[in-house]
Amino acid sequence: MRANSFQAPWSTLLKLSTSVCIAVILSCITLMWISVPVTQILIKILCTCLCVIVVVGVGLFAVKGYGIEGNDFVVYRLMWKTRFPLNAIVQCWEDPQAMKSSWRVFGNGGFFSFTGLFRNKKLGSFHAYATDPQKSVVVKMLDRIIVVTPDSPSSLIAQLNKSSSSKNSSKS
Repeated sequence: MRANSFQAPWSTLLKLSTSVCIAVILSCITLMWISVPVTQILIKILCTCLCVIVVVGVGLFAVKGYGIEGNDFVVYRLMWKTRFPLNAIVQCWEDPQAMKSSWRVFGNGGFFSFTGLFRNKKLGSFHAYATDPQKSVVVKMLDRIIVVTPDSPSSLIAQLNKSSSSKNSSKS
């Protein structure tokens, strides 16, 4: 990753929940191969492929890290980047409790990441791009709130404040 980049460390909870999900999927595949008659080989192959597609599909949405590229704050995924304009950032702060008591409206609640649309009393609706909720940084933007979890929350906040203020002052 680049100089203005931050890793997305996995919490113990994320490691555990991802391991459990994979174990359940592998168990289902194993049980299916044991219990479905040999004559139903096509069903076995199709179900196995479906399980692999689910794991790969969910894995593609995993968060690898965060960074600043040009005029954007970037969330690095496995095969793409999610970008947010720096000049849309209003405020950012560290809050290890930001995701506490959240409920998932739409998204992933712990299989490779905590991503998607969440809601709680503290923040209202927000988008999470998280791997370790204890390292939460809340980024309030003009049109949304996002929660990210970099390896160094204070360093990311300093970099975002520096970059967003320089982008906003250059517009004046």
